[in-house]
Amino acid sequence: MRRVAGSDWKRGAAVAAIALFARGMPASAQALVYRFDIPAQELGAALKTFARVSHQQLGFDIRSVRGKRAPALSGQFTPGVALARLLAGSGLVAQSGKSGVILIRPVSAPVVSGDTGSSDVAATTEPDVVVTGTHIRNGAIAAPVLRISNQQMREAGQRDLGEVIRDIPSNYTGGQNPGARFQAGTAANTNASGSSALNLRGLGPDATLTLLNGRRLPYDGSAQAIDVSAIPIDAVREIQIVPDGASALYGSDAVAGVANVVLRSDYEGIATTARIGTATDGGGFINAYDAVGGKHWGGGGALLALQFDHQNAVRSDQRDYTRYVVSPNTLLDAHKHFSALGTAHQDITDTLTFSIERL
Repeated sequence: MRRVAGSDWKRGAAVAAIALFARGMPASAQALVYRFDIPAQELGAALKTFARVSHQQLGFDIRSVRGKRAPALSGQFTPGVALARLLAGSGLVAQSGKSGVILIRPVSAPVVSGDTGSSDVAATTEPDVVVTGTHIRNGAIAAPVLRISNQQMREAGQRDLGEVIRDIPSNYTGGQNPGARFQAGTAANTNASGSSALNLRGLGPDATLTLLNGRRLPYDGSAQAIDVSAIPIDAVREIQIVPDGASALYGSDAVAGVANVVLRSDYEGIATTARIGTATDGGGFINAYDAVGGKHWGGGGALLALQFDHQNAVRSDQRDYTRYVVSPNTLLDAHKHFSALGTAHQDITDTLTFSIERL
């Protein structure tokens, strides 16, 4: 057997570590090449930078990297080669677990180099890592997601998002919705502002999280409600509903579920619509007008949408089944609504996008 000394031994150990780690990684991860520019620093900080650049999930004990430094790493490498160079000489090795998480652990057996240049490390069985709640973007959700596209809204004859949510079976249509009169109980059961708020499972509007392009919206209705009808329907690409508890991902305000209103990002041109209607028994005359305009260019776009509608009241003396009610009284209050929304976005780099929404 030939002895390896000095820098030749270090080079041999590094090559062995690279070969070992490459065997443990999926073939798709080995083929990807990333640009790394990591200065010499503490090993723990270097591993965090590696995970962010290569989009890999790392798991390591902070005590095992304390007091250790990683060499500088600059250039284009596969994740396996890059991680092996960061771990070279640290006494640590990377192992890919069953769940896809890369575990950093101490070397359990010495690396032996010979004439053949082969190496191996004693294998150990690592426990599976089970994630019950995560901040990882696009993390999977256990409950099925209901998606309603803009085309489906138009085909159903719905003029605003308020009418869209009132057609969802799991949504309570009382409380913060037009036409809901005074009801017994808390103030959440009475629509004081003419708004339309999601109330999944009937747990209250403050138990359903409403998002706009994945971002939280401030309360703008009574009883901690968010008026979705203030978002012009022409600006909406689709609405996504998780009709089940998602508090593990989003927090306590998502106990009943989550709704995400996704805006159009690539609209091109100008469109206008008008609608006029009335009830055959009188009252409820409605006229609605919508306009949307957008421009899309390479790496960005902008959109502006306007919506106006007005509906007359329906009186009790206009219906046979309520003629006995002492007049004047109304079954459906008059309603006037105007909303506007503007949005723009621009890609700055491949991974960085500037966007703004104004409602």
